[in-house]
Amino acid sequence: MSKKNNKPEVDWEEIERLYRADLRTNAQLAKEFGVHDSTIRRRAKKHAWKRDLKSRIKERANAIVQERAVSSLAGDQVARDDMTIEENAQLTANVRLSHRQDIGDARSIAMTLLDDLKAQIGIENRARLEDLFIAALQAEVVDASQLEAYERVTSLSNHVRVMKELADTMTKLVTLERQAYGLDDVDSSPVDALTTLLHSIANNNGNAFGVVKADPAYEGEPASNSIGVSGDDHD
Repeated sequence: MSKKNNKPEVDWEEIERLYRADLRTNAQLAKEFGVHDSTIRRRAKKHAWKRDLKSRIKERANAIVQERAVSSLAGDQVARDDMTIEENAQLTANVRLSHRQDIGDARSIAMTLLDDLKAQIGIENRARLEDLFIAALQAEVVDASQLEAYERVTSLSNHVRVMKELADTMTKLVTLERQAYGLDDVDSSPVDALTTLLHSIANNNGNAFGVVKADPAYEGEPASNSIGVSGDDHD
């Protein structure tokens, strides 16, 4: 009865590949594949194996190292850029949100002042003020300071001045508000919106920006104000 050969088959194709790579000695290859190193030498000579891949392997290895180094540096740079962008975006967002709040508060104050002016020069309030002043004159209890206060309250020039100042404030606030909300590229004009608002207030007042008494600053001029509202004649 013959014995079976249990010796594993040698992978000479793999040995040749590693031999050409020239990264292992014959002794190392022999130990790894279970053959004698002299057998490898004889086979290499017989089949004219060349150790011709070492320089190409080294060249490719150098390229891989360079690629990974560059990739690592680029990744680090991207990470740093992302962190810088996020940090500064948060700061910018906080500033813009704070500006929105501040501008909103300032606008609320300006609108309150505008409401105060509206109430001050409303026709009904002005009529009541005139009645009180006439009553005071008849009773001969009015003094110079009261007369000055009355003229200041009922003077068109004073109202126009206050209105101009409020209009200027509102124009600036609307512009700032549009900037804070990133609306600068929207095709609409803050001044147009403000003009509409002021005309609306004036109309609701019943054209209450009229001249109450003769004003030296407006003698010889039509009784009208800067936003085109006709003056009421109460001389």
